[in-house]
Amino acid sequence: MTEPVLKPVWQMHDVRAERDVLAFWREGKLLSQDVDIKTRLNELCVIAYDDNRVVAVNTVVLQRLERVRARIAMIRLAVAADYRNRRLASQITDMARLLLEEWAARHPQEKVMGMGCVLQTRALGAKANQAVWPRNGLALIDHAPNGDQVRLVWFANATIDESL
Repeated sequence: MTEPVLKPVWQMHDVRAERDVLAFWREGKLLSQDVDIKTRLNELCVIAYDDNRVVAVNTVVLQRLERVRARIAMIRLAVAADYRNRRLASQITDMARLLLEEWAARHPQEKVMGMGCVLQTRALGAKANQAVWPRNGLALIDHAPNGDQVRLVWFANATIDESL
């Protein structure tokens, strides 16, 4: 196994990347029957390739997170089973944060103030107990009803709309 190469694709509509990601999702049975594939492909942010094979995919949904009264880039991540425990998830998350923060600064009309995620994995070990992850700044802000951690990192120029 070689070291995967990360490819930023946020809002690039890269046809080859979209084809490769669709194959990854289908191979891993990661698409539900009711998913709108075009919408999901428009959410692509960072992809990891090993040679010509996609081994991890990061997607983003821009949404208002009421508990913090701000519009947040909520990320999702899928990593191929044979590439887990290789720090690939951390590397992709780091790249996504930089990419999204730069994009948000260039598009202030979008009012995206940070990046968040709901962690659906229990394989974090001691890292799960850290309130703030030093590598990427993701801080624990809440728990979902099922116990999953909700984490958020604010972008440098974030502001809060207290009027709502």
